[in-house]
Amino acid sequence: MQMIPNKTLIHYLMLGAYSLLLCVALTSCKKDVRSRNGEFYYINETDHNVIVSFGNRTIFSVKPGEKYVIKEEQPSNNRRKDVVSEEYVNPLSINDLIIRFDNKCLTASANSSNSILAISSYEAEKIADAQFRFTYRFTQADYDQAGNCP
Repeated sequence: MQMIPNKTLIHYLMLGAYSLLLCVALTSCKKDVRSRNGEFYYINETDHNVIVSFGNRTIFSVKPGEKYVIKEEQPSNNRRKDVVSEEYVNPLSINDLIIRFDNKCLTASANSSNSILAISSYEAEKIADAQFRFTYRFTQADYDQAGNCP
């Protein structure tokens, strides 16, 4: 007795095989781009108003004893879950950023030891996988270092 294959069954098997190949091809070439979330806290520990600006544009201001928060999502090509704080980009990485303390000014420089431009000047706290809180503090030492405004 000779068996004749069911044509409908063969068509479904071929469709399933092609679908599987298509899924494998599409997912294997997909670039895994994760995001990392950053919360950037700017705390004013001085007795002076702080205004952070670039040129004539005010980015933010902070009254004495208060804080300003920037929350942002940054793309990451890192497939690992163990994202480290050094992989984050400072949202204020602008050359010639001016920090104004009432009537005194400080031009931010990435080369100084405590700079608002350098991510290493922030206190980093891991909140969850790929999520950090960064804290920068405006201190009396920053005020003392400031000079006359341009």
